[in-house]
Amino acid sequence: MIRLTILAFALFGFASGAPAAVDTASPKIDRMVKDALKDYSEKHEDTYVKLTALLEGQQSNDEYTVRLLAEPTVCSISTAKNSDDIQKCNVDRKQETLLCSGTITPKTHKQNLKCAEQVFI
Repeated sequence: MIRLTILAFALFGFASGAPAAVDTASPKIDRMVKDALKDYSEKHEDTYVKLTALLEGQQSNDEYTVRLLAEPTVCSISTAKNSDDIQKCNVDRKQETLLCSGTITPKTHKQNLKCAEQVFI
Protein backbone atom coordinates (compact mmCIF):
# COMPACT_ATOMS: atom_id res chain seq x y z
CA MET A 1 0.00 0.00 0.00
CA ILE A 2 2.79 2.40 0.90
CA ARG A 3 4.69 1.55 -2.28
CA LEU A 4 1.58 2.20 -4.35
CA THR A 5 1.10 5.58 -2.67
CA ILE A 6 4.73 6.57 -3.30
CA LEU A 7 4.51 5.44 -6.92
CA ALA A 8 1.28 7.38 -7.46
CA PHE A 9 2.78 10.50 -5.88
CA ALA A 10 5.91 10.21 -8.03
CA LEU A 11 3.93 9.77 -11.23
CA PHE A 12 1.32 12.44 -10.59
CA GLY A 13 3.72 14.81 -8.82
CA PHE A 14 6.13 14.96 -11.74
CA ALA A 15 3.34 14.96 -14.31
CA SER A 16 1.73 17.94 -12.62
CA GLY A 17 4.86 20.06 -12.99
CA ALA A 18 6.00 19.75 -9.39
CA PRO A 19 9.70 20.52 -8.95
CA ALA A 20 12.03 17.56 -9.46
CA ALA A 21 15.34 17.17 -7.65
CA VAL A 22 18.38 18.00 -9.75
CA ASP A 23 21.47 15.79 -9.85
CA THR A 24 23.92 18.31 -8.41
CA ALA A 25 26.88 16.12 -9.45
CA SER A 26 25.98 16.35 -13.13
CA PRO A 27 28.66 18.12 -15.24
CA LYS A 28 25.86 19.76 -17.27
CA ILE A 29 24.30 21.26 -14.12
CA ASP A 30 27.73 22.27 -12.82
CA ARG A 31 28.49 24.13 -16.08
CA MET A 32 25.06 25.81 -16.06
CA VAL A 33 25.56 27.07 -12.48
CA LYS A 34 29.09 28.32 -13.25
CA ASP A 35 27.74 30.20 -16.27
CA ALA A 36 25.01 31.75 -14.11
CA LEU A 37 27.60 32.85 -11.54
CA LYS A 38 29.66 34.41 -14.33
CA ASP A 39 26.56 36.35 -15.45
CA TYR A 40 25.93 37.35 -11.82
CA SER A 41 29.52 38.60 -11.53
CA GLU A 42 29.24 40.63 -14.72
CA LYS A 43 26.08 42.35 -13.44
CA HIS A 44 27.65 43.05 -10.03
CA GLU A 45 31.01 44.43 -11.10
CA ASP A 46 32.45 44.62 -7.60
CA THR A 47 31.65 40.96 -6.91
CA TYR A 48 33.32 38.13 -8.78
CA VAL A 49 32.42 34.77 -7.37
CA LYS A 50 33.57 31.20 -7.90
CA LEU A 51 31.37 28.16 -7.27
CA THR A 52 32.36 26.26 -4.13
CA ALA A 53 29.46 23.83 -3.80
CA LEU A 54 26.00 23.37 -5.25
CA LEU A 55 23.92 22.53 -2.19
CA GLU A 56 20.61 21.71 -3.81
CA GLY A 57 18.68 22.18 -6.98
CA GLN A 58 15.16 21.60 -8.24
CA GLN A 59 13.87 21.80 -11.76
CA SER A 60 10.42 22.97 -12.75
CA ASN A 61 9.94 23.06 -16.52
CA ASP A 62 12.90 25.06 -17.91
CA GLU A 63 13.73 26.83 -14.64
CA TYR A 64 16.13 25.64 -11.95
CA THR A 65 15.89 26.75 -8.34
CA VAL A 66 19.29 26.47 -6.68
CA ARG A 67 21.12 27.06 -3.40
CA LEU A 68 24.89 27.19 -3.51
CA LEU A 69 28.05 28.36 -1.82
CA ALA A 70 30.37 30.71 -3.69
CA GLU A 71 33.66 32.35 -2.82
CA PRO A 72 34.50 35.94 -3.74
CA THR A 73 37.55 36.28 -5.96
CA VAL A 74 40.12 38.94 -6.69
CA CYS A 75 40.92 39.34 -10.38
CA SER A 76 43.84 40.93 -12.14
CA ILE A 77 44.39 41.57 -15.82
CA SER A 78 47.78 41.26 -17.46
CA THR A 79 48.89 41.60 -21.04
CA ALA A 80 50.48 38.57 -22.69
CA LYS A 81 53.34 38.67 -25.21
CA ASN A 82 50.84 38.48 -28.07
CA SER A 83 49.10 41.58 -26.62
CA ASP A 84 46.00 39.68 -25.49
CA ASP A 85 44.66 40.57 -22.08
CA ILE A 86 44.62 37.66 -19.65
CA GLN A 87 42.37 37.75 -16.61
CA LYS A 88 43.44 35.70 -13.62
CA CYS A 89 41.18 35.28 -10.60
CA ASN A 90 42.02 33.81 -7.22
CA VAL A 91 39.81 33.22 -4.20
CA ASP A 92 39.88 36.18 -1.81
CA ARG A 93 40.56 34.61 1.60
CA LYS A 94 39.80 37.92 3.35
CA GLN A 95 36.12 37.72 2.43
CA GLU A 96 33.48 35.33 3.69
CA THR A 97 31.99 32.55 1.61
CA LEU A 98 28.65 33.62 0.14
CA LEU A 99 25.38 31.74 0.32
CA CYS A 100 23.50 32.23 -2.93
CA SER A 101 20.00 31.22 -3.92
CA GLY A 102 17.67 31.94 -6.78
CA THR A 103 16.60 30.73 -10.18
CA ILE A 104 18.43 29.94 -13.41
CA THR A 105 16.74 29.63 -16.81
CA PRO A 106 19.37 28.23 -19.21
CA LYS A 107 17.30 28.45 -22.41
CA THR A 108 16.90 32.22 -22.10
CA HIS A 109 20.27 32.74 -20.35
CA LYS A 110 18.58 34.42 -17.39
CA GLN A 111 19.63 34.16 -13.79
CA ASN A 112 18.08 35.68 -10.71
CA LEU A 113 20.59 34.96 -7.96
CA LYS A 114 20.96 36.75 -4.68
CA CYS A 115 24.11 36.25 -2.63
CA ALA A 116 24.91 37.26 0.94
CA GLU A 117 27.54 36.46 3.53
CA GLN A 118 26.65 33.55 5.73
CA VAL A 119 25.55 34.50 9.21
CA PHE A 120 26.11 32.01 12.01
CA ILE A 121 24.24 32.54 15.26
